[in-house]
Amino acid sequence: MAYNQASQYSIGITPTDLLALRDMHIAPPDQVVYRPASIYYVRGDMSRVGDGFAMCEWIWDAISLSRLSTILEFLDGDTYKDVYIVTDKRDGTFSNPDDSFALFYAKMWKPILSGEEGVSIARSPYALQTVKIQFVDLVEQSGYL
Repeated sequence: MAYNQASQYSIGITPTDLLALRDMHIAPPDQVVYRPASIYYVRGDMSRVGDGFAMCEWIWDAISLSRLSTILEFLDGDTYKDVYIVTDKRDGTFSNPDDSFALFYAKMWKPILSGEEGVSIARSPYALQTVKIQFVDLVEQSGYL
């Protein structure tokens, strides 16, 4: 199912209450990493086979603390939460961006805001750089909406 531009990069607790990041005044992620399987094995004939659920990461090169807290409200103070997301699933097989977005049921993990992730931007106590929000155990909800 194709999604229009307004519904791209959305998040919600149920599939009927999805909020687009743009409607929350949050820019789309600077990078999106989608993997159709959580682990890959190399067979004897050197072909690869994937196993496990898909996973996705939304990565912002820089994001303000207020905008990050808006996204983290979906966690409701927990370390992880079951959510629905609309995200880009391009892994090299989809050439048209309009066909590459899909609705997924997923577990959202709270980002680690120390070390290499979530480093404070120099001269600004109000923004972080390299913030990564991970979504795991993705299950595509094809034909739901």
